[in-house]
Amino acid sequence: MATAPEASRTVQLRLGDGLWQALQERCSRSGESPDHVIGAALAEALDVDHHTIYQVSTSSALVKGVYQGCVRVADLLRHGDFGLGTFDGLDGEGILLDGACWQARADGSVHGAPPEALAPFWVVTRFSPTRGSSCRTSAAGRIYSSGSISTAPVTTCSPASPQ
Repeated sequence: MATAPEASRTVQLRLGDGLWQALQERCSRSGESPDHVIGAALAEALDVDHHTIYQVSTSSALVKGVYQGCVRVADLLRHGDFGLGTFDGLDGEGILLDGACWQARADGSVHGAPPEALAPFWVVTRFSPTRGSSCRTSAAGRIYSSGSISTAPVTTCSPASPQ
């Protein structure tokens, strides 16, 4: 009977004082674990894709009413620059884009989320696009919404060449 491969391996290594100090400083500054920093460095050196998602709680916990924030926005930013989530007491939707955290409230307002804001649910990663697209806005077009037709500028996007 075949067995599933292990998800991870244990590696023992010796580090000189300079590398050890640099590793400790990086972990202290970023909040990342030594395992993560070393794994990411090896993946980069060996040209292997390395993707990590940091998740706070689960969507099923939200469904069950767990709305109390448990992680600060400042802590989320240590784990990535791109993500989605919500805030303490479901006080708006959270958008993390290019390292800036935004809070979109029910009244339609959007503002920068303070670093001390608490979040009960988030999913965060570091994002590096491998493709892009270009967009242009043309003259007014027709938009159908809620039984009426209005005119508004139309934006069209097309994929760009892979980088």
